[in-house]
Amino acid sequence: MTYPVRVEARLLEYRPATEDYMASADFGIDVRDAAETVHLRTYVIAVSDLDEALRVLRSTIAWREPYLFVRLECGGGNAWSCCREVVFRVSRGKATRIGEFAVSDELQVPAMSYRSGYFVDTYDKLEDSVGGLPHLRAPSFDLFMLDVAGHLGAAPAQTWLRNQERYQTHEAEIDALLAAPMPDLAAEPGEIPPRDLYAATVANAVLAKYCGCDGELLALLTRVSSRLDDDEWKWLQQALAMVKPLELPDHWRSGRDEER
Repeated sequence: MTYPVRVEARLLEYRPATEDYMASADFGIDVRDAAETVHLRTYVIAVSDLDEALRVLRSTIAWREPYLFVRLECGGGNAWSCCREVVFRVSRGKATRIGEFAVSDELQVPAMSYRSGYFVDTYDKLEDSVGGLPHLRAPSFDLFMLDVAGHLGAAPAQTWLRNQERYQTHEAEIDALLAAPMPDLAAEPGEIPPRDLYAATVANAVLAKYCGCDGELLALLTRVSSRLDDDEWKWLQQALAMVKPLELPDHWRSGRDEER
């Protein structure tokens, strides 16, 4: 593949299709400039044959000056950052890795992590860390970042703005639940209470704290304080304690990836 720096792909393993499973292929990808080589690995699944695997591989490596995008497939899984796009900033023949961003595992579109001059990731720090909520209801939002002279930084104003539709949906849900009579939370043995008010509160509180919107956060906590039970209030405080305003995904994912 020809780009301003050299990108080479090597087939590491190919598993042909069977009666039960489609074909899959593991590739090593080397991004090479004059000074060093970065080694990456991707797992392409659910293809009919090796030719299709190669087409998928080629379609997910892209050049958008001055950035090189290399998508890494995870081989299947439900983690929100299972599929990622590694981005290099290329200047004077040198490729500098600026970040690794979670992208959809349903679409194989190049440069998915780059929108209108911003890099976009999924805030997944609390994906498996919020008490009382299953994986799918954990708080998340689109995190927008800017590259400034090769250094990535969070863009809190843009993050807050671009998540307002989700935030306002949760606000409306919170208003409706607060206006309704107190629900009977008694659950049958083994049954999990719905915790709708708590889930919407956590989602908006996490976004507000990350973006530094302290007034909105305080107003939210004041509104719901009398309606959350002791466990929910404890879990909410634990979740908020984990949120560091403007923290970049690479910071929390580095240790977690080593554990997986």
